[in-house]
Amino acid sequence: MPLTSSFNSPTKENISSLESASSMMHSPKEILKNQDENLTEKIELENNSEQCEEKISVQSEKDTSDCKSDGLALTNRPSNHEFTETEETKFNGVEDQTKQEESKKSEAMLNNVESDNIEFNDMEKNFCKETCDSEGPGSSNSEETGHQPKKQNNKIKEEAQCRMSENKVSEHFENEDMVVDNCGLVTPSMPGRGKKRGRSSGSGSSEVTPEPKKRVILKEEDSKNSKVTHHTHPDFTVPGIPLTLGEGDVGQLGLGEDVMERMRPAVVKLDDKIVQVCAGGMHTVCLTNKGEIITFGCNDESALGRDTSEEGSEMYPAKLNLPYKVIQVSGGDSHTAVLTEDGHVYAWGNFRDANGSMGLTSGGISKDPLEMCPGETVVKIVSGGDHLVCLTNKGEIFTGGCAEQGQLGRVAECFAGRGSRRGVDSILKMGPVRCRKHSSRKHATFSDIWAGQYVTFAKEKESGDIYSWGLNNYFQIGFDDMQNRFIPEWIPSFAAHNKQWTKIQAGQHHTMLLDEEGKVYTIGRAEYGRLGLGEKSGEMKEPTLVTKLSDKIIDIAAGQSVSLALTADGTVYGWGMGTSRQLGTGDEEDVWEPVKMSGKQLETRDMQQVIVQYSLNFTGE
Repeated sequence: MPLTSSFNSPTKENISSLESASSMMHSPKEILKNQDENLTEKIELENNSEQCEEKISVQSEKDTSDCKSDGLALTNRPSNHEFTETEETKFNGVEDQTKQEESKKSEAMLNNVESDNIEFNDMEKNFCKETCDSEGPGSSNSEETGHQPKKQNNKIKEEAQCRMSENKVSEHFENEDMVVDNCGLVTPSMPGRGKKRGRSSGSGSSEVTPEPKKRVILKEEDSKNSKVTHHTHPDFTVPGIPLTLGEGDVGQLGLGEDVMERMRPAVVKLDDKIVQVCAGGMHTVCLTNKGEIITFGCNDESALGRDTSEEGSEMYPAKLNLPYKVIQVSGGDSHTAVLTEDGHVYAWGNFRDANGSMGLTSGGISKDPLEMCPGETVVKIVSGGDHLVCLTNKGEIFTGGCAEQGQLGRVAECFAGRGSRRGVDSILKMGPVRCRKHSSRKHATFSDIWAGQYVTFAKEKESGDIYSWGLNNYFQIGFDDMQNRFIPEWIPSFAAHNKQWTKIQAGQHHTMLLDEEGKVYTIGRAEYGRLGLGEKSGEMKEPTLVTKLSDKIIDIAAGQSVSLALTADGTVYGWGMGTSRQLGTGDEEDVWEPVKMSGKQLETRDMQQVIVQYSLNFTGE
């Protein structure tokens, strides 16, 4: 990822410059008054009425566009920015056209634009006064809103309010080499647009990588010899046999093309011993004790990472030919990621948002492994439905993928869509998540991460406090206001229990928590029994103990509408929606409280892990 460089905070002089520049862009009459007299004497008026009307029409469209995009972009330039020839030409063009104000149509258009921009400039000045101590201006949304000045200025006001509402996270990080903009993004102080965090603007601008400062980078020889281990699950080195149950219509059970569903656990026949299993939306990934990868299931967006052109080949487990040893796997709806023993992360497949396919990177869907966090040593990876989260050995978090519900934790709501000015590249490319400790001004570093369908959780390294971001429509990330979080926030309801949470798992609309004593708590949506609190329970705004689990729990898993828990003696309990046959009860009835999973294959085996995702359950012996 791009390295941070030195940054300059705004000063009163900068703000004055910004206001002046904004006034220049938004008041064409004022431009005429302030232009050099010698230049204006050289300008000859166009007498041809047809040409005049044509230019007025062009100017109307141009002025409207400039008010929305270039006008705000100018106010976002650093104070040391010098106007280029292109920008001066743009001003001269405005001057040429506004000189035509003898035309009644031109006069009416200019008056309309000026009156609206006076209102916006007053609002912008107030905004600048409120944020004069913040670290830098943010970009505006570039979505087209037509050619009506009033509508455009309303849109600009909304964007300014969006930046103001997120300004809290931008206040004074102690590290003077970093600055967080008004939308919670760490950006280098570089002139121009489209170069934040050393990335391309998506419109052909070159990529800029600032010089590193206060950053420790492993030497090449050290990196090669530095091996990372997966420290968050003690059983990932214990080989076992995977068992599957649930729906298998696209081969995700690994039992062949003749098995469409299983109501009881069945053994997946493999020649290798398995140390970890990941259940994606409609595909499955197994990690062997030799560091190799086996996949099976749906491959329509290359989530399997192998060729399945032969009919039916995706229905059976097959090994990938990767040139590195893998120590951990994760998977979402249509993507798979692996962590190597050297701390590198590779992924293949696709991310999706509300508009459909996004691609894994700006290059689109990938069937081949792509490195996701170059330059970083990663110690853990987790996947949501359509986002990837990486934890580095420095305690930093990087995210990429869909940002619509706030699950990336580094993109403000006004920029979370692919149609924003920052473009899809800014959300697909892995970027750092920054936040401060809730009790101090210091940067937070993290020791663990978890992800659900639309959410992300992280544990702060020193205090053990939990932070979350993402979808909160059923209180599933711990806040009682049902508002999504687009930047990390400390969760008071989690801290109120005075517990050390050792594992967090999240489904579509609910979350499970496991404490150090082996007790399970749930929060969020109660429908279909996914909380395990009984039929009379409703939505929970704070973690609530699942009292029916009396034994010590060592592992938990949350699917779309189901929950699983594994006891220390190897017994599996499940509850929630039964229609996808994931609970092992032998029927499709919903279960409102934990019930013991049964089946012939479970009678003589001690289970080590439980994994669930949508139409699939996994339990590893």
